[in-house]
Amino acid sequence: MFLSRKLFNKQIDKRIKQTNELCFIDVGANKGQFSKVFTSLFRVERHILIEPIEECVTYLKDMYPSSVVIQTILSDVQKTSTFYQGEFTDVSSMLKIKSDEKCLQNINTAVQKEVQIDTTTLDEVVRNNKVKRIDFLKLDVQGAEEMVLEGGSESLKNTKFIYTEASLRSLYEHSSTIESLYNKLLNYDFKLVYVNDGFNTKNEGIVQLNLLFEKN
Repeated sequence: MFLSRKLFNKQIDKRIKQTNELCFIDVGANKGQFSKVFTSLFRVERHILIEPIEECVTYLKDMYPSSVVIQTILSDVQKTSTFYQGEFTDVSSMLKIKSDEKCLQNINTAVQKEVQIDTTTLDEVVRNNKVKRIDFLKLDVQGAEEMVLEGGSESLKNTKFIYTEASLRSLYEHSSTIESLYNKLLNYDFKLVYVNDGFNTKNEGIVQLNLLFEKN
């Protein structure tokens, strides 16, 4: 997911008081690239990172020893699901990638292995960690955004910001699109306050955007 210090400084800083000790949940943390920027700019009291890839989890635990790192996938319900781990970890997902999409031709979409993982929900993570509110929720889950939201219907009532990828076309089987994701978040009483480029290709143009939503 694209990181923009301008986004944080201009769009979030004016809405979140720096004196607050924030609760930040990073879903699809990978190796903590996004968390590194966020925690350098804001005083984070509760920091929860969620990531299914074992080697990334090991890295995160070393990088953030005082944070909560959970090796799992968030979904709409608790179940056992297939996780498609890519050779290029950024494309890994619980949904199958559409490798024949023209916009993906210069990206390594090969699946390294398929892993069976017990999923959980955002609501369950919040309950287990006694989280009272979420100040900032970041989603980088490769097409499974709506499933994560559906599993967090109670938690979203006490969530201030959501920063998520949104695809202009379906890059994974049964994945969310920008229209369906936008409408889902409107139904949860969020408003769209900022948009920036995500995945931009030379031949196909902008394929994904990063969206910042704020609770009404």
